[in-house]
Amino acid sequence: MNKGETNNNFNSLLEEKNIFNERLREVYDLILDDNFDEALYELEEVNKRYPNIADVYHLKFKVYCIKGNYYLAEKVIMEAEKLFSENEKIQEDRDYLRKVKISKRNEYLDLEQYHNLTQDNEKEIKDKKNVDVSSRYYRALNVVNLRKK
Repeated sequence: MNKGETNNNFNSLLEEKNIFNERLREVYDLILDDNFDEALYELEEVNKRYPNIADVYHLKFKVYCIKGNYYLAEKVIMEAEKLFSENEKIQEDRDYLRKVKISKRNEYLDLEQYHNLTQDNEKEIKDKKNVDVSSRYYRALNVVNLRKK
């Protein structure tokens, strides 16, 4: 490899790094604007282009926590721990989630029950075991209403 090729490779890597940083800045702006769904979408897109970067998992975890969806936050952290078991941010996120699970145990369990119920209902409908589509939403709403009481 000659000097020109090395410079081109370096410039290409530098450009990719700048694009990645710009995408993360856009995600931060979306989070600051309380546009969490769009931020999650952008994080998924970033993860497709730049897979296995701990900061992306960390941000997804934070957004799910802000939204109060601790069930999905836990799924993100479990996946991140498999990839980055030694990463400090991921370990801090796991510790934070443990504290949340203790302090908000009832709310967390209700969200988990709601998520599991909707997944079960989707599977039943897909397998044509439960044809009444409206009943699945009614059952899911009952779980949410129980949580609010």
